[in-house]
Amino acid sequence: MTGLRYEQCVCEFDDAAVDSAPSGTSSAAMDALAAAIEARLAVPGLAIVPGNKLQELSDRDLSAWFKGLACLLGTLVPQNLAGETLVEIAAQAGDAKSLRGYQTSESMLLHSDASDVAALLCLSPAEQGGINLFVQARTVHDEIAAIRPELVGEYFEPWRWNVLNLGLTGSNAELISPIFSVHAGKLSCRYGSYFLRSAGNEAHPLTPLQLEALDVFEAVTRRQDLLLRYRLRRGDSVWMNNYTLLHGREAFQDAGATPRRYQRCWIRSRTPPNVGASFAVFDATILAHYAEKWQAD
Repeated sequence: MTGLRYEQCVCEFDDAAVDSAPSGTSSAAMDALAAAIEARLAVPGLAIVPGNKLQELSDRDLSAWFKGLACLLGTLVPQNLAGETLVEIAAQAGDAKSLRGYQTSESMLLHSDASDVAALLCLSPAEQGGINLFVQARTVHDEIAAIRPELVGEYFEPWRWNVLNLGLTGSNAELISPIFSVHAGKLSCRYGSYFLRSAGNEAHPLTPLQLEALDVFEAVTRRQDLLLRYRLRRGDSVWMNNYTLLHGREAFQDAGATPRRYQRCWIRSRTPPNVGASFAVFDATILAHYAEKWQAD
Protein backbone atom coordinates (compact mmCIF):
# COMPACT_ATOMS: atom_id res chain seq x y z
CA MET A 1 0.00 0.00 0.00
CA THR A 2 1.35 3.41 -0.92
CA GLY A 3 0.51 6.86 0.39
CA LEU A 4 -0.12 10.26 -1.16
CA ARG A 5 2.28 11.72 -3.70
CA TYR A 6 3.10 15.39 -4.14
CA GLU A 7 2.23 15.20 -7.84
CA GLN A 8 -1.36 14.23 -6.98
CA CYS A 9 -1.86 17.30 -4.81
CA VAL A 10 0.01 20.24 -6.33
CA CYS A 11 -1.92 23.19 -7.80
CA GLU A 12 0.19 25.51 -9.92
CA PHE A 13 -1.33 28.92 -10.74
CA ASP A 14 -1.08 31.69 -13.27
CA ASP A 15 1.08 34.74 -12.50
CA ALA A 16 -2.04 36.90 -12.79
CA ALA A 17 -3.31 35.40 -9.53
CA VAL A 18 -0.50 37.17 -7.67
CA ASP A 19 -1.95 40.53 -8.67
CA SER A 20 -4.89 39.84 -6.35
CA ALA A 21 -2.61 39.73 -3.31
CA PRO A 22 -2.82 43.34 -2.03
CA SER A 23 -6.61 43.34 -1.97
CA GLY A 24 -7.37 39.63 -1.69
CA THR A 25 -10.06 40.11 -4.34
CA SER A 26 -11.31 37.63 -6.88
CA SER A 27 -10.06 37.44 -10.45
CA ALA A 28 -10.25 34.93 -13.29
CA ALA A 29 -6.85 33.55 -12.27
CA MET A 30 -7.88 33.26 -8.60
CA ASP A 31 -11.16 31.62 -9.59
CA ALA A 32 -9.22 29.07 -11.64
CA LEU A 33 -6.92 28.33 -8.71
CA ALA A 34 -9.91 27.93 -6.37
CA ALA A 35 -11.46 25.47 -8.83
CA ALA A 36 -8.22 23.47 -8.94
CA ILE A 37 -8.12 23.35 -5.14
CA GLU A 38 -11.74 22.18 -4.98
CA ALA A 39 -10.98 19.38 -7.43
CA ARG A 40 -8.12 18.11 -5.26
CA LEU A 41 -10.14 18.47 -2.07
CA ALA A 42 -12.52 15.95 -3.64
CA VAL A 43 -9.66 13.64 -4.69
CA PRO A 44 -7.15 13.05 -3.14
CA GLY A 45 -8.33 15.34 -0.28
CA LEU A 46 -5.23 17.56 -0.19
CA ALA A 47 -4.25 20.56 -2.33
CA ILE A 48 -0.73 22.01 -2.17
CA VAL A 49 -0.26 25.51 -3.59
CA PRO A 50 3.47 26.32 -4.01
CA GLY A 51 4.31 29.84 -2.94
CA ASN A 52 7.44 30.51 -4.97
CA LYS A 53 5.64 33.35 -6.81
CA LEU A 54 4.45 34.86 -3.52
CA GLN A 55 7.59 34.87 -1.38
CA GLU A 56 8.41 38.54 -1.95
CA LEU A 57 5.01 39.76 -0.78
CA SER A 58 4.72 41.39 2.62
CA ASP A 59 3.12 39.37 5.40
CA ARG A 60 0.05 41.59 5.16
CA ASP A 61 -0.38 41.05 1.41
CA LEU A 62 0.33 37.35 1.69
CA SER A 63 -2.35 37.00 4.39
CA ALA A 64 -4.83 38.98 2.28
CA TRP A 65 -4.15 36.71 -0.70
CA PHE A 66 -4.61 33.59 1.44
CA LYS A 67 -7.82 34.82 3.04
CA GLY A 68 -9.23 35.98 -0.30
CA LEU A 69 -8.58 32.56 -1.81
CA ALA A 70 -10.19 30.87 1.21
CA CYS A 71 -13.34 32.96 0.75
CA LEU A 72 -13.67 31.66 -2.81
CA LEU A 73 -13.99 28.14 -1.39
CA GLY A 74 -16.74 28.91 1.12
CA THR A 75 -17.43 30.74 4.38
CA LEU A 76 -14.71 31.37 6.96
CA VAL A 77 -15.81 30.25 10.44
CA PRO A 78 -14.51 31.16 13.94
CA GLN A 79 -11.87 28.82 15.33
CA ASN A 80 -11.87 29.87 18.98
CA LEU A 81 -13.79 31.82 21.61
CA ALA A 82 -12.24 35.07 20.35
CA GLY A 83 -14.04 34.58 17.04
CA GLU A 84 -10.83 34.57 14.97
CA THR A 85 -11.23 33.34 11.41
CA LEU A 86 -7.51 33.76 10.62
CA VAL A 87 -5.51 32.16 13.43
CA GLU A 88 -1.79 32.49 14.06
CA ILE A 89 -0.01 29.13 14.33
CA ALA A 90 3.19 29.63 16.32
CA ALA A 91 4.82 28.45 19.53
CA GLN A 92 3.85 30.54 22.54
CA ALA A 93 5.45 30.89 25.94
CA GLY A 94 3.67 29.28 28.87
CA ASP A 95 2.63 25.96 30.32
CA ALA A 96 2.15 23.48 27.48
CA LYS A 97 -0.80 21.93 29.36
CA SER A 98 -2.76 25.18 29.06
CA LEU A 99 -2.02 25.66 25.36
CA ARG A 100 -3.63 24.13 22.29
CA GLY A 101 -1.35 21.88 20.24
CA TYR A 102 -0.88 24.48 17.49
CA GLN A 103 0.41 26.95 20.12
CA THR A 104 3.38 24.73 21.02
CA SER A 105 6.49 23.48 19.23
CA GLU A 106 5.72 19.85 20.04
CA SER A 107 4.86 17.23 17.46
CA MET A 108 1.17 16.81 16.64
CA LEU A 109 -0.34 13.41 15.96
CA LEU A 110 -2.36 12.96 12.79
CA HIS A 111 -5.83 14.45 13.34
CA SER A 112 -8.71 16.33 11.71
CA ASP A 113 -10.19 19.76 12.47
CA ALA A 114 -13.78 20.84 13.13
CA SER A 115 -14.67 22.21 9.70
CA ASP A 116 -15.18 21.03 6.14
CA VAL A 117 -11.83 22.42 5.00
CA ALA A 118 -8.72 23.50 6.91
CA ALA A 119 -6.05 25.63 5.21
CA LEU A 120 -2.54 26.50 6.34
CA LEU A 121 -0.30 29.29 5.03
CA CYS A 122 3.42 29.42 5.78
CA LEU A 123 4.77 32.88 6.60
CA SER A 124 8.10 31.53 7.85
CA PRO A 125 9.24 27.91 8.27
CA ALA A 126 10.94 26.49 11.33
CA GLU A 127 14.71 26.59 11.54
CA GLN A 128 14.68 22.87 12.35
CA GLY A 129 11.86 20.33 12.04
CA GLY A 130 8.19 21.21 11.73
CA ILE A 131 7.58 19.13 8.59
CA ASN A 132 3.86 18.71 7.87
CA LEU A 133 2.45 15.19 7.58
CA PHE A 134 -0.59 13.98 5.65
CA VAL A 135 -2.38 10.66 5.17
CA GLN A 136 -5.67 9.72 3.54
CA ALA A 137 -8.36 8.35 5.85
CA ARG A 138 -9.09 5.57 3.35
CA THR A 139 -5.46 4.47 3.51
CA VAL A 140 -5.62 4.24 7.32
CA HIS A 141 -8.91 2.33 7.24
CA ASP A 142 -7.72 -0.16 4.63
CA GLU A 143 -4.40 -0.78 6.36
CA ILE A 144 -6.14 -1.49 9.69
CA ALA A 145 -8.57 -3.79 7.88
CA ALA A 146 -5.58 -5.65 6.43
CA ILE A 147 -3.58 -6.06 9.65
CA ARG A 148 -6.27 -6.04 12.37
CA PRO A 149 -9.66 -6.77 10.75
CA GLU A 150 -11.26 -7.60 14.10
CA LEU A 151 -10.81 -3.97 15.21
CA VAL A 152 -12.46 -2.26 12.24
CA GLY A 153 -16.00 -2.34 13.64
CA GLU A 154 -14.86 -0.57 16.79
CA TYR A 155 -14.11 2.65 14.89
CA PHE A 156 -17.68 2.81 13.59
CA GLU A 157 -19.17 2.71 17.10
CA PRO A 158 -20.16 5.95 18.92
CA TRP A 159 -17.19 7.38 20.85
CA ARG A 160 -17.19 10.01 23.56
CA TRP A 161 -15.07 13.07 22.80
CA ASN A 162 -13.87 15.37 25.57
CA VAL A 163 -13.85 18.85 24.00
CA LEU A 164 -13.61 20.82 27.24
CA ASN A 165 -10.25 22.35 26.29
CA LEU A 166 -11.87 23.84 23.18
CA GLY A 167 -13.89 26.07 25.49
CA LEU A 168 -17.16 24.15 25.36
CA THR A 169 -18.99 23.68 28.64
CA GLY A 170 -21.95 21.82 30.10
CA SER A 171 -23.55 19.19 27.90
CA ASN A 172 -21.47 20.35 24.93
CA ALA A 173 -18.19 19.54 26.69
CA GLU A 174 -18.67 15.90 25.70
CA LEU A 175 -19.73 15.09 22.15
CA ILE A 176 -20.49 11.76 20.54
CA SER A 177 -19.12 10.68 17.16
CA PRO A 178 -17.62 7.60 15.52
CA ILE A 179 -14.07 7.69 14.19
CA PHE A 180 -15.05 6.23 10.82
CA SER A 181 -18.42 6.66 9.15
CA VAL A 182 -19.91 5.66 5.80
CA HIS A 183 -22.64 7.85 4.33
CA ALA A 184 -24.04 7.40 0.82
CA GLY A 185 -21.21 4.99 0.13
CA LYS A 186 -18.46 7.45 1.10
CA LEU A 187 -15.99 6.88 3.94
CA SER A 188 -15.35 9.77 6.33
CA CYS A 189 -13.02 10.02 9.31
CA ARG A 190 -12.64 12.17 12.40
CA TYR A 191 -9.71 11.72 14.78
CA GLY A 192 -8.13 13.51 17.72
CA SER A 193 -6.04 11.45 20.13
CA TYR A 194 -6.34 13.74 23.15
CA PHE A 195 -10.09 14.29 22.75
CA LEU A 196 -10.74 10.54 22.57
CA ARG A 197 -8.32 9.35 25.23
CA SER A 198 -9.23 12.03 27.78
CA ALA A 199 -12.96 11.23 27.44
CA GLY A 200 -12.43 8.11 29.52
CA ASN A 201 -13.44 8.57 33.17
CA GLU A 202 -14.68 6.56 36.15
CA ALA A 203 -18.25 6.60 34.85
CA HIS A 204 -17.27 5.73 31.28
CA PRO A 205 -13.76 4.22 31.18
CA LEU A 206 -12.24 3.33 27.86
CA THR A 207 -12.32 -0.43 27.33
CA PRO A 208 -9.16 -2.43 26.59
CA LEU A 209 -10.49 -2.92 23.05
CA GLN A 210 -10.98 0.83 22.59
CA LEU A 211 -7.49 1.59 23.86
CA GLU A 212 -6.04 -1.01 21.51
CA ALA A 213 -8.02 0.47 18.62
CA LEU A 214 -6.56 3.93 19.34
CA ASP A 215 -3.04 2.52 19.62
CA VAL A 216 -3.34 0.68 16.30
CA PHE A 217 -4.85 3.74 14.56
CA GLU A 218 -1.96 5.93 15.69
CA ALA A 219 0.65 3.30 14.82
CA VAL A 220 -0.70 3.17 11.26
CA THR A 221 -0.68 6.98 10.96
CA ARG A 222 3.02 6.95 11.90
CA ARG A 223 3.90 4.65 9.03
CA GLN A 224 6.42 6.51 6.89
CA ASP A 225 5.47 4.54 3.79
CA LEU A 226 1.88 5.81 4.06
CA LEU A 227 2.61 9.45 4.87
CA LEU A 228 3.24 12.41 2.61
CA ARG A 229 5.87 14.60 4.27
CA TYR A 230 6.00 18.17 3.02
CA ARG A 231 8.09 21.04 4.32
CA LEU A 232 6.26 24.29 3.64
CA ARG A 233 8.29 27.31 2.59
CA ARG A 234 7.25 30.95 2.80
CA GLY A 235 4.18 31.51 0.64
CA ASP A 236 3.23 27.82 0.43
CA SER A 237 -0.28 26.84 1.46
CA VAL A 238 -2.07 23.53 1.95
CA TRP A 239 -5.82 22.92 1.77
CA MET A 240 -7.29 19.83 3.45
CA ASN A 241 -10.59 17.98 3.32
CA ASN A 242 -11.17 17.31 7.02
CA TYR A 243 -13.34 14.26 6.34
CA THR A 244 -10.98 12.37 4.04
CA LEU A 245 -7.52 13.54 5.14
CA LEU A 246 -5.62 13.55 8.43
CA HIS A 247 -2.79 15.98 9.09
CA GLY A 248 -0.10 16.52 11.71
CA ARG A 249 3.45 17.78 12.06
CA GLU A 250 6.84 16.98 13.49
CA ALA A 251 8.25 18.87 16.46
CA PHE A 252 10.28 21.96 15.61
CA GLN A 253 12.86 24.36 17.01
CA ASP A 254 12.98 28.11 16.47
CA ALA A 255 16.74 28.44 16.57
CA GLY A 256 17.02 31.55 14.39
CA ALA A 257 15.78 35.11 14.63
CA THR A 258 12.58 34.32 12.65
CA PRO A 259 10.22 31.90 14.40
CA ARG A 260 8.01 29.39 12.62
CA ARG A 261 4.77 31.19 11.72
CA TYR A 262 1.74 29.83 9.93
CA GLN A 263 -1.82 31.08 9.58
CA ARG A 264 -4.91 28.88 9.51
CA CYS A 265 -8.43 29.19 8.12
CA TRP A 266 -11.40 26.93 8.75
CA ILE A 267 -13.88 26.90 5.88
CA ARG A 268 -17.48 25.79 5.50
CA SER A 269 -17.76 24.59 1.91
CA ARG A 270 -20.31 26.13 -0.44
CA THR A 271 -21.68 22.64 -1.04
CA PRO A 272 -22.58 20.71 2.15
CA PRO A 273 -20.24 17.74 2.66
CA ASN A 274 -21.49 14.23 2.07
CA VAL A 275 -21.16 13.03 5.68
CA GLY A 276 -23.36 11.33 8.25
CA ALA A 277 -25.51 13.19 10.77
CA SER A 278 -23.17 12.53 13.71
CA PHE A 279 -20.25 14.14 11.88
CA ALA A 280 -22.32 17.15 10.82
CA VAL A 281 -23.72 17.71 14.33
CA PHE A 282 -20.26 17.39 15.92
CA ASP A 283 -18.77 20.17 13.80
CA ALA A 284 -21.86 22.36 13.94
CA THR A 285 -21.89 22.23 17.75
CA ILE A 286 -18.29 23.43 18.07
CA LEU A 287 -18.54 26.12 15.41
CA ALA A 288 -21.90 27.41 16.67
CA HIS A 289 -20.47 27.70 20.19
CA TYR A 290 -17.55 29.79 18.96
CA ALA A 291 -19.86 32.01 16.90
CA GLU A 292 -22.33 32.50 19.77
CA LYS A 293 -19.65 33.34 22.32
CA TRP A 294 -17.96 35.76 19.95
CA GLN A 295 -21.22 37.53 19.10
CA ALA A 296 -22.24 37.68 22.77
CA ASP A 297 -18.93 39.26 23.76
